[in-house]
Amino acid sequence: MAFALGIGVLPCARAGSATVRLATRPAREKVTLLLGAPPATMVAEERDLALSEGLTTLELSWGGTKLIADSVQLVPVDPASPLHIRGPLFPEDLPQRAQWEIEAPSAMRARLRLAYLMDGLSWEPEYTLALRPTGKLSLSAVAAVRNDTGEDFEGARIDLGLSAPATCDLDSGETLRIPYIEAPAVSAQRFYRHDASVANAETMARLNLRNALDAGLGKAPLPAGRVRLYEGDSGEGMFAGELRLPYTPVGAMAKVELGSAREISVERQVIVSRQVDAKMDVRGRLALWNQEEEVAFLVESQRAEDTVLRIAERIEGEWKMLSNSHEFEKIDAEHVEFIVPVPAHGKLTATYKVRRLNILP
Repeated sequence: MAFALGIGVLPCARAGSATVRLATRPAREKVTLLLGAPPATMVAEERDLALSEGLTTLELSWGGTKLIADSVQLVPVDPASPLHIRGPLFPEDLPQRAQWEIEAPSAMRARLRLAYLMDGLSWEPEYTLALRPTGKLSLSAVAAVRNDTGEDFEGARIDLGLSAPATCDLDSGETLRIPYIEAPAVSAQRFYRHDASVANAETMARLNLRNALDAGLGKAPLPAGRVRLYEGDSGEGMFAGELRLPYTPVGAMAKVELGSAREISVERQVIVSRQVDAKMDVRGRLALWNQEEEVAFLVESQRAEDTVLRIAERIEGEWKMLSNSHEFEKIDAEHVEFIVPVPAHGKLTATYKVRRLNILP
């Protein structure tokens, strides 16, 4: 153990008080690591002490560890305990030590709770996401808990604040992986997006993952972390890359970028672009006009399943949609997204016709 709780006589004990030196250190009966509020970790441990009547001194030393001194607290587990505790005191000649005076009305056994903050305990989630052609997916996660405190924790109750705590040994310098999510049947919406307003843009795959019970999740927030992605129809499937899952509270939607989808190609073609409703100024010069444009998107999919493709398009200025082969959503004043169902191994053409209004030279 890198730091120890020792019991001894206080040099300046009050006259008339009985003080006792105990030769053995009280063993930890229970220790909990609360990792839910980084960067520091709350450590809470319980110890059984045999106290004599009168005054006893309790001393905590933490040399070689990352305990935060001004966070140390010591209280009886039983709120009705007759013990009187004064401290912590930090002797100037004893660095990295704290002392308490414990006064007991009679000889007794008492359980005390010692709590303190500690740097050097950290964790991060590691997700595994397996995509199936059916649209269902499986999501699992482990917490990679790292102990760089300089202190060993035996039989520690490790609480991430997300699921049931796990009880295990965690030695200094060790990284422990604790499973905390196993969701074998998660509903998610996978779709593809092509930004036609960007030259030579690739089609990108996206996943909308809702952290809710009716979607197969929803028991706890999903912390931000690395995701290993697999794709296939059996087992874990083929490794398809790594990505990041954003922090997702319960009930919220995570929009996960899956990367480029080269098997879906989109070619934008301008079929018609002409001036209409032209107006001249008093000198016969063109002063104002509307512009009619007809645009086609040639879409080809080499995927083995039907997909949904969203084609993003920018339409500058004021405009009015005259016709469109597929539904669209207006994202803002100058951006729309066409929603195009694409059959497996299929080809199709999506078109729209727009009139841009009140264009100036």
